[in-house]
Amino acid sequence: MASIAKLMQSLGLPTSFAKQEEQQNDQVKKEEIINNKECKHCRSNYPAIMFAPKQWQKKKPTCYACSEKLRSGEKIHNTDIESTRISAIRQQLEYYFGEKNWSTDTYLRSLADARGIPLSAVCAFPRLAQMLQGQGQHLVQIALKESNIVSLSKEGDRLIRIETSEDHAQNKRKRSSICQLEIDDEENERRARRANRFITTTTNMQQVNDIDLEKTQPTEETDDGEEFSSGFFRGTCQKIEKSYLRLTSAPKPEQVRPLEILKLALKQVSTRYQQDEDYPYARNQLKAIRQDLTVQNISGFFAAQVYEAHARIALAESDFDEFAQCQSRLIEIHAQPPFSQIQNDLQWQSVIEFSAYRLLYAIAVAGCRSLEAARALQQVLRTKSYLPESTNTIPIDHALAITSALNLEQYQTFFTLYHSTPNSGAYLLDGLLPVLRKRAYLQIKRALLPQNKFISLNRLTAALGFFGQHEQCRAYLISNTDGAFLPLLVERNEEN
Repeated sequence: MASIAKLMQSLGLPTSFAKQEEQQNDQVKKEEIINNKECKHCRSNYPAIMFAPKQWQKKKPTCYACSEKLRSGEKIHNTDIESTRISAIRQQLEYYFGEKNWSTDTYLRSLADARGIPLSAVCAFPRLAQMLQGQGQHLVQIALKESNIVSLSKEGDRLIRIETSEDHAQNKRKRSSICQLEIDDEENERRARRANRFITTTTNMQQVNDIDLEKTQPTEETDDGEEFSSGFFRGTCQKIEKSYLRLTSAPKPEQVRPLEILKLALKQVSTRYQQDEDYPYARNQLKAIRQDLTVQNISGFFAAQVYEAHARIALAESDFDEFAQCQSRLIEIHAQPPFSQIQNDLQWQSVIEFSAYRLLYAIAVAGCRSLEAARALQQVLRTKSYLPESTNTIPIDHALAITSALNLEQYQTFFTLYHSTPNSGAYLLDGLLPVLRKRAYLQIKRALLPQNKFISLNRLTAALGFFGQHEQCRAYLISNTDGAFLPLLVERNEEN
């Protein structure tokens, strides 16, 4: 814009219009920056149309693309240019020194001596030189930190090939022969006893409620000094905060927190997540609490409270893997006492809420006509059948209405129900919005185009689930469709 103003000034023309146009463009750019939000996973700035409505209201939203990747279990990488460049350099160097290229590249092998291969010689290769752009040693040093094929010498001037596949196979055979020599009959017997500790059956497993924790069973001691219990034990650890570590041996009481400490830990995690929205921390702490519950065989209302809290947080963060784990465990807990003997209507609400989640999750992952959805529907109907008549079943009724709308392809009904979804169910449906909007668009297109009919912007906005957000609807039509009936779009009254 500055160049336009200079050109008009050189021609003797007034520059007020150019300045005004420049100011308008600057204002548009500022508005675009203000109206955009950064996805917390891919770090990209997007307008509201790229986020689900529930996500757009959050401080740190997740875009549609990242939600879909999280739903499918795919890892999300930051699209930073420098990190991509370093990754490409590492891949190129690993290709040079990989088994396939190393065995056939006589020139590269001729450069090697007892100390390795000169870095300057490798950096002169055309493809690698184009990537480095004169920053050889610094970028190579960063790129090779995570490589297990090639490393940089201490002096930083030579590349060293770490190990060939033949050497690796030979070392593996040596290690295998040594392990076979060390294992005798006594060691095999000890390993068998250690493995049998974790074999549990329904006959020796006891269902423990919160009030049963005072009961303890004597522990047994193995030959290697480890303590274990055939039923359960009470933990003695007094740390409120404890990181999650996968168990590789029988747990000890001093490593496990008792019930009263676990209640304090759950309260601390919930409070911190509400303040900071630090999901990695909350996920780690909640998994540690779940592990302590499992090794002590604690079930009941508090165990359900832990799994429900983790499931709700996982939904808000689009972590559907953790949600599925919590949901599976909650199905077991809700089928056991004391949940199977609930008399209070208020205590039924968590059972009703997560029964509805199970149906919505099956629809979002496998489709409304899948076998998983049919099984979830059967379970929801069974749950509803034994509920007292006075119980509030709004979440279940809402999930059944969504299932019906999808089966009948009533997309506008679905969008209306989506905006009124109780609890956290809308997070499960976010991934369906782009697909269903596309189907709704095609339905309207097939109805309007042959007869050359008009449709109002208000009606089309509601039909595609935007509900009054006219500019977002128009942007969606321009960027995600062929725009076939945009000329048929009017902004007059609803009767056109």
